[in-house]
Amino acid sequence: MEIEALYQAARDGDRQAEERLFSDLGESFHLYLRQRIQNSQDAQEVVQDVLLTIADKYKEVRIEKSFAAWAYKVFEHKLFSYYRAKRTRQSKFVGTEDSDLAGQVYTPDPELKRRLVECLKRMGQDNRRYAEILDLHFQGYSGDEIGAKLGASKNSVLICLSRARARLRQCLEKGNSRR
Repeated sequence: MEIEALYQAARDGDRQAEERLFSDLGESFHLYLRQRIQNSQDAQEVVQDVLLTIADKYKEVRIEKSFAAWAYKVFEHKLFSYYRAKRTRQSKFVGTEDSDLAGQVYTPDPELKRRLVECLKRMGQDNRRYAEILDLHFQGYSGDEIGAKLGASKNSVLICLSRARARLRQCLEKGNSRR
């Protein structure tokens, strides 16, 4: 059975079709990643992350053209996220050995901490909603939970969170929070 037929059967409630759909997708993604990611554990994590996202969304999302195309877009997005995170991790520790980091406790730069508090206060004065969303996100609430607390959709919350982070970054880098 091809992916589109499995998708339709899974959406209609066929449990076996759903299991086969995710098994086939997982195998396909894993085969592709074996060539791209050297660490098999990282490759498996990316595949699991993609499959979880697809499983979470595939019944809700309105797919206009092809389920396979949509699934591969999700896969592509997660793969780029993996590379971005890997690049960020590597840039933080360039020139340091793991043994150099062992036993060290991270202590924040007092100047950075002061600027961060100042920027958060300024953001709270400029845009209360952004400050509120950042605060709730920092406390560990998900986009859905923040949306429920504030009476907004998850998408709206995620957009505000992205914009708030950008303003916070700008404030930390340039000293102002307004765009």
